Amino acid sequence: MSHATDEALRRAVRGLAGEARAAIDLAPLAIARGRRVRRRRRIVGAATAVVAVAVIAAPFVWLRPGPEVRPIGPYPSVPTSADTAAPSASPSTGQPAGGEWWGNPLQLSGKWIVTGATGTGSPRKPAYVLDRTRNSYLAYTAYDEVWAAPSGNLAAVYDYDRPSETGLLDVSTGAVTWYGTGNRIWQPQWSPDGRKLLSTSTTGLPSGGYAAVIVTVGDPMVYRFSALPTNFLCTDYCRFTWMPNGKEFVLQQTDPAQQSSMTARHARRGLQLFSSGISMPTRFLPIRGDVAGPYSWSPDGRFVVVQGQEEPQLVNAVTGAVLAKLPSADAFWTADDRLMYIDERGGYPTAIEMDLQGAEFAQFSLPPELLGRQISVAPR
Repeated sequence: MSHATDEALRRAVRGLAGEARAAIDLAPLAIARGRRVRRRRRIVGAATAVVAVAVIAAPFVWLRPGPEVRPIGPYPSVPTSADTAAPSASPSTGQPAGGEWWGNPLQLSGKWIVTGATGTGSPRKPAYVLDRTRNSYLAYTAYDEVWAAPSGNLAAVYDYDRPSETGLLDVSTGAVTWYGTGNRIWQPQWSPDGRKLLSTSTTGLPSGGYAAVIVTVGDPMVYRFSALPTNFLCTDYCRFTWMPNGKEFVLQQTDPAQQSSMTARHARRGLQLFSSGISMPTRFLPIRGDVAGPYSWSPDGRFVVVQGQEEPQLVNAVTGAVLAKLPSADAFWTADDRLMYIDERGGYPTAIEMDLQGAEFAQFSLPPELLGRQISVAPR
């Protein structure tokens, strides 16, 4: 082998050896690169998870108000829709409501809880009632309307196939007693102590006449149909409601001096009160609006929430003077200076707490299964 050839061979061997060393030296670089890649993947994965959580939580973002409002919840929903997969129930049997929220009373502000929720039309929706013996909610699908009592363990039930009857359901046993209440209008209303059920009927009465139908809980239960004289004039949205004492009920009175409107509620001249024992007139209050129920009156008796001709109002309970406009007439008092109402803003049922000027300061989200239902509340 010539010297030139030998030298060329040596250079080739040294070159191959250098390439081998270079390949070995790449290992630390590859390891470092791998670590960087894994770090980037973890960062990207975490960011993706945050985005996923944000997407999942998006339906509840609207519940988050400004710093001055205190949101509570949301409640977890049932695994399947109660409207399509609720357990079937016979007329005498309620089933557990399902999901995770039903196992305890739904707590609102202070002493207030949700006692039930019901649909009021067709198609029939599952209704929910607090069973106080089990301290949890039962779902009912056998009735078109189920109105939970504010105390005790009773509920008023309606079957649209029995339009002239009202049933009293014992939630703990499932037993139902039916009464012929006639052609009722609007929903019934329980007295605050849960001992009397009040309905408004027009059965067998002349035009403009109304009867107060009262079922008194007891053994036996007492049923009374009391027609009022037609001189207690009421037109448009006429309905009996309880006073907070449970000893009187109210019927709004139309003002005959005002012209009736086809687009607005008829003007009122005041509220006529009647004794619940004998259905005789007791006193008249110059409150020119419609009262939703016994919880519309403030605990100290100074104020009442009414539906005026055009808007909900807070008025002086003695003089009838309008003090403020409110977002809802179906409000209840959580304190002497606080009100709460149920709203479905954003497509979710929410209890809104406000001051006497209607300014909001707290929200309580409710289970989505209660959407589109009339929600009953009561002190615990």
